[in-house]
Amino acid sequence: MNIVEPSHKILDEINGDTILKKIELCGRIAYKSEDKITLTSACRFVEKIIKSGHESVIEHVNITVKFICDRGVSHELVRHRLCAFTQECITGDTILNKYGYTIKYLFERENNRYGRTHNKTLRIKSCDENGIIISNKIENIMYKGKNEVYELNTELGYRIKCTLNHKFLTTCNYKKLSELSVGDSIMVNGRPLLLNINNEQLTYLYNDCGLSPQEISKETNSAYRTLLTRLKELGIFTAKKNDKNKEKYQKNHTKSSFVKMRNIILNQYNNGRKVWNKGLIEEESSSVKKQANALRVNHYNSNGFGEKNTNWRGSNITVSGGYARGREGISVEEYGNCELCGEKAMEKHHRDLNPLNYHKLNIITLCKNCHKLLHYGWNIGKKTIKDKIISISYIGIEDTYDLEMGYPFHNYIANGFIVHNSTRYCNYKTKGLKFIYPFKQINGDLYWVEAMRVSEQCYNSLIEAGVSPQIARSVLPNSLKTEIVVTANLREWRHILKLRTSKAAHPQMRELMIPLLEEFKKLVPVIFDDIIVSERLDRD
Repeated sequence: MNIVEPSHKILDEINGDTILKKIELCGRIAYKSEDKITLTSACRFVEKIIKSGHESVIEHVNITVKFICDRGVSHELVRHRLCAFTQECITGDTILNKYGYTIKYLFERENNRYGRTHNKTLRIKSCDENGIIISNKIENIMYKGKNEVYELNTELGYRIKCTLNHKFLTTCNYKKLSELSVGDSIMVNGRPLLLNINNEQLTYLYNDCGLSPQEISKETNSAYRTLLTRLKELGIFTAKKNDKNKEKYQKNHTKSSFVKMRNIILNQYNNGRKVWNKGLIEEESSSVKKQANALRVNHYNSNGFGEKNTNWRGSNITVSGGYARGREGISVEEYGNCELCGEKAMEKHHRDLNPLNYHKLNIITLCKNCHKLLHYGWNIGKKTIKDKIISISYIGIEDTYDLEMGYPFHNYIANGFIVHNSTRYCNYKTKGLKFIYPFKQINGDLYWVEAMRVSEQCYNSLIEAGVSPQIARSVLPNSLKTEIVVTANLREWRHILKLRTSKAAHPQMRELMIPLLEEFKKLVPVIFDDIIVSERLDRD
């Protein structure tokens, strides 16, 4: 067991004079006083704006610091929203479940009692070691600051924005986005439902506005069948409700009257009644002519018998739903196995969702479950499926967030991707466990050392027993050493240092921040000299 002390390292080369001159230039431009800049005016100008509280000018300078600390301290650091943190994270608009909850929405509702309670009871999807989708508990929701993010797109239409450090489940293990390339395989599951309105809007249109499912489908440009399925899931669908064509329903009929009517019609046909168009030709009836023209336009003739018939099993013409489409595609005997899960394929899917595009490259064979997954989404998929990356592109700087999931499966589904959460999956047995010694407590040393020794022993035993690092990791304590890189502008560093060096701050946080403040004072004294530490710390 190795015990190390917390530390910091400033990663930028800092020149105090250069920083002050840059701040003065930015401030003078804002105040329209560039003519007052001299060789010695920068220091006096910066002192004045800090004293007056006009600190927005010093936001133009950023400093990056690497911290070595324990996990408890790192989780406190990421609560500073204006910083950028080099850890794995995703953007706030990432969807976590079929109800459209985003990670930003869950983080923000942590600020009220109602939201915190519901976040504790909320379950989202994870996957086990066999790729089976399971429900899991959210342990923690974290804001990771503003970071550079990239957008990843896949062949099946999945899309997500995240940092280069965020890890995705591949066919072998988890890999950072920076380690992935176009053409690599990645595991996905649970695309959002193809419905353009949420449950509240749908309920309002159906119950309060009196619109039928057909009318809502047309109004919102949504798939009718998907909309109908959602109404049934909500338990508010009633047959014939809001139907504007009441005449088509024969309300006065009973079960016995239907049987009676059917028998009467059958007797009529047995006694000479004929089908209305039997024997009629186009020249004799405008209705028959209209029907014949419709068949000419829409009906596909099978072109004879045997190999000439497109329903023949040896044909290379695509057959869908029992009907020959007359397009180049895949024959019935070429279905084989599902291209996503490996089960027996029963259906075909159009990659571009265009049912008229029967090009071979646009058709994939699927089992029924996977086909439903691609069309209907989250509540259908029961296991992960393989997809292919088609693009990775830089987006810009956005707010980022991450989750910590419950034991034993520390991963979650984000926009349909299987991603790992903030708990790292290093195999510490090969690299060696290192712990951060907490700020000294009276008579607590031996108890802490023993606890670390036991946790290390348990972890190593789990690894030797064949348990994966992400599961064995759960027995390790908050005192485990971690590293985090933080970038913030000077104004935010002033806020952090005032807050984290005060007497009320956690001792371990003060232990990390007081030395940083002292170094900042040496490098840029004008910016940090007014921050006074009232009480020093002594580890010994």
